[in-house]
Amino acid sequence: MRIPVFAAFLLLLQYTGYTQELAGIAAKPSPTVKAIKAGRLLDTEHGTVLENVVILVDHDTIKAVGKNIPIPDSAQVIDLSQATVLPGLIDCHTHITAQPTGDYYGDIFRRTAIDDAVTAHVYALRTLMAGFTSCRDVGARGLVDVALRDAIAPLCRHPVYWLYR
Repeated sequence: MRIPVFAAFLLLLQYTGYTQELAGIAAKPSPTVKAIKAGRLLDTEHGTVLENVVILVDHDTIKAVGKNIPIPDSAQVIDLSQATVLPGLIDCHTHITAQPTGDYYGDIFRRTAIDDAVTAHVYALRTLMAGFTSCRDVGARGLVDVALRDAIAPLCRHPVYWLYR
């Protein structure tokens, strides 16, 4: 069971460009400091939208947020001045390893856990690209959810995928 999940995971890594980073053969080291220029920033603590702000990130930690933040010369600048930036969303009820096709009995009786394992990474990537940086899976067959969690874990510094059984 783990072999199809691992193969699918490798395809995901190739698609997203993480294979060089994991292998330690990146062409050039990426800057540790990133400056994100946000046109609008949703401030969830105060319930406001801030405009034209800079978010300074060092490694995986936000160091500063504000209008007049000086940007270091060595920083990688990410220009989102035409976009709205918001914190990562959390989905607390997912079945991320499968997607209903509209054929209820076909989904239950004709699809196997291996079918789910082969496609689970696609749904995980779609969830991430939709803005959900954390999710809680509430059930999958054949422990595909556990294999998916274990495959994603090395890419994350913090837990982002919780399982409830």
